[in-house]
Order: sequence, then C-alpha cells, then structure tokens
Amino acid sequence: MPIQFAAHTTPGGHRVLRSLSSGVLSAHDAQSLKSATAPGGPFHGLPLLAISAKDTTITPESRKAFVDFGNGPMLVAIVVDSTATRVMLNFIVKASLAMNKPGTAAGETKFFSSEPEATVWLDEKLGAAAKAG
Repeated sequence: MPIQFAAHTTPGGHRVLRSLSSGVLSAHDAQSLKSATAPGGPFHGLPLLAISAKDTTITPESRKAFVDFGNGPMLVAIVVDSTATRVMLNFIVKASLAMNKPGTAAGETKFFSSEPEATVWLDEKLGAAAKAG
C-alpha cells in the first residue's frame, strides 16, 4: 500500500497519526486515510504527520480524493523534499480549504523539509493547545 499510517508518539509525548506515502497513490489509498481519520475512525481527531517519499506520484484520482478529504479541522505537518510534489500538495491543501463548508474551521497545515522539523512544530502547537485548554 503506497500510504502506510499508524499512531505515533512524538518526543514531546503527543499522539499523532504518522503517514508515509511512496509510489503511485490511488484514490483508494487516499480514501483509506480519509476513512481512518473520519468521525468514528480509529485516528479521528489526531494531528497528522504526513511524510512523502521522493518516489511519490499523486494521480489525478488521488488528488480529487484528497481535495474532498473533509474530515474537519486538522493540524497537519507535511514533510516533502520534492519541489514538484510540494507544489501539488500545496494546491491540494488550498483546494480542500476552499471546499470546507462555511463556518468550518480549517485547521492548520505547514510544509517541512525534514521529519524532525515537522515533529518539533507539532509538539510546539500541541503543547500550546494543551496549556491553553
């Protein structure tokens, strides 16, 4: 499966969903991740640490599935080192935000070049949210 995902604990002790994408992503792959993070899914409500390997190819069908993700606000850190993939993922993120229903919080998404950078950002965001709430 081109997207592997599992619960992961960050160095700061926060539980996140870590996904690793590689190879050719299909609409089915995107749907599997969407189902796992949807209300009632095993990872609903978890922040997402999404890592895209260099060999990741995003098909038009998977792009559409990701644009229609719609599982509510999420904190998302995306690790990608390919400029072309980063541009494509940025488009998908913007398109999915445009598809949100009016009045729905969009969450926050940020791109990184390395997993350690992304993990530090998630820990900072989740630590601040825990202190505020």
